[in-house]
Amino acid sequence: MKLYHATQIDNKDNILLCSLVPGMHSNFDKWIKQEGIYGFAELKNAIGFAYDQSWNHGVIVFSFESNNIILDPEYDDPDYGIAYFVPTENSITDFKIEYEIEY
Repeated sequence: MKLYHATQIDNKDNILLCSLVPGMHSNFDKWIKQEGIYGFAELKNAIGFAYDQSWNHGVIVFSFESNNIILDPEYDDPDYGIAYFVPTENSITDFKIEYEIEY
């Protein structure tokens, strides 16, 4: 499944250098006890989420493919669609920039 991962533009260079590195979810110890990467099923929802976070300097959205997904139990916001969680300890090296804007 193609997923879209949104983050602040300040992370762009590090992601291009080191890949999409799994991290701990916010409230991680509450739900999933594993590292991973979240993603949205639709680009427009990832962009909406990014703007909602009010990140300084801009946002960037990367796409990647994964078949090992679960519904994100920590994310429930009808404004931005369904979020998924990819449980993994490995970086995702095959990704593409789908959207970016600096401000």
